[in-house]
Amino acid sequence: MGLKDCPKLTELRVAPEHPVFRAVDGVLYSADGTRLICCPRARTGTFIIPEGVTEISVGAFGSCKALTDIVVPAGVTVIGEEAFSGCSGLTGITLPAGVTEIGTGAFGWCTGLTGIVLPDGLQRIGNNVFYACSALQRITLPESVTSIGSMAFGSCTALTEISLPSGLTCIESDLFCSCSALTKVRLPQDVADIGRNAFMGCAKLPRINIPENVSVIREETFENCESLKEIVLPDSVYCIWREAFKGCTALERINIPNGIETIGQSAFAGCTALKSIVIPDSTGAIGDSAFSGCTALADVQLPEQVTVGRCAFRNTPFGTARKKAKRRKSAKL
Repeated sequence: MGLKDCPKLTELRVAPEHPVFRAVDGVLYSADGTRLICCPRARTGTFIIPEGVTEISVGAFGSCKALTDIVVPAGVTVIGEEAFSGCSGLTGITLPAGVTEIGTGAFGWCTGLTGIVLPDGLQRIGNNVFYACSALQRITLPESVTSIGSMAFGSCTALTEISLPSGLTCIESDLFCSCSALTKVRLPQDVADIGRNAFMGCAKLPRINIPENVSVIREETFENCESLKEIVLPDSVYCIWREAFKGCTALERINIPNGIETIGQSAFAGCTALKSIVIPDSTGAIGDSAFSGCTALADVQLPEQVTVGRCAFRNTPFGTARKKAKRRKSAKL
């Protein structure tokens, strides 16, 4: 059993002569006082981390559910993995300019946190850092950030708007997955890769601009973005992977750029508002069920040499008309 499994713990004690640890006001530190190792889980109210601490260790404040505010002093450079994970009562935290790295899951499940300003100089935000911070409405990212890990903002269901720093070149997988209130996001021009599920379930996102360097729309990237009405793909895109836009029920228009080689399985399945689409001559394959369930899709321009997968246009007006035309042709033969 770890200390995080002791929810009633109010104080930690260490023998004065201990060579590795020391305790100050019931909180555990390294012997030299530079690492804060563990805060008892039953601490309440505001906690001010003392001067001299440079690192907040893995899980140091994990599941301290009664803490409401934490002040981090200048000099701290690293916030460890899951450092504040599960601090459900935390509504505010002040981070100093010296912090350069926030570890995996550091603020995950901080369900009372409504906003946070990340300091200048921060370079790396790990995986799942703000995962399931369900009250988080606003976050300010400094331009110094060059890396944001997978699912860093996943299930932040109150987050409405975010601007990503210009030095970011990759949108990791699941980054904004299930951010159901997100209406506006600015992607930097130098982004070259958008990971799978990156915007899956962003049900209120009406539009997004894809940067010119992106070459692949990966699987499930925009799946169930139910408010997405229009999207412009740059000419650099050559592949749309499976289920990339599946369930985008408001999608009325999308350009398929010249150079597209493959449209994956169920890529646009269930896009019930899509009425027409032009498939360029560069396209060699359309996957199974690619446009299945696009119940308004009546006008489709297909290249002569394209390979069309099974049920690609099932339950669409175009598919029905195409099937009838084939039957008439067979009957004549």
